[in-house]
Amino acid sequence: MADNIEKNSQLVKAKISSLQRISSNIVSRGLSDLALLDVEKAKITDFNKAIQIDPNDASVYLDRGLAYHDEGQYDRAIDDYNKAIALDPNNASAYEYRGAAYCCRCQYDRAIEDYNKAIALSPSLARAYSYRGIAYYKKGIIGRAISDFQKACDLGDELGCENLHKALRQR
Repeated sequence: MADNIEKNSQLVKAKISSLQRISSNIVSRGLSDLALLDVEKAKITDFNKAIQIDPNDASVYLDRGLAYHDEGQYDRAIDDYNKAIALDPNNASAYEYRGAAYCCRCQYDRAIEDYNKAIALSPSLARAYSYRGIAYYKKGIIGRAISDFQKACDLGDELGCENLHKALRQR
């Protein structure tokens, strides 16, 4: 049983890698939108298969959530992030990604809560500071946004540095 799960997991990863290479080739020929749609749908199908094989693998829910997020299906992404968190409540990235989905839905308070949790679990997670800064900025809480952008920048996050400079210019 464990061997089958491992084999299927390797097959899923190999297929995703293959699809990404195919997508890259198609993109280079100028068919990017169609290629990306096909790859995202194929990824989700592969993640569905992986979940059927091992429904207790939090990382697969996280990855499928990212694929849904990339398609703009934020409710489905949030559902998958919720499942990943239920399976692995100490996964800082799951909170960060769910926060990003809430931010895309303009639910900034919920996003900030998730970024706070991600930061509590992993204080050096630069992206969480950067994205929390964006949520604060969208809420008009510029001082906190600047503080978060500064922290993200200090941790080496380029987006945090860019947003820090923009926020300081607009202040």
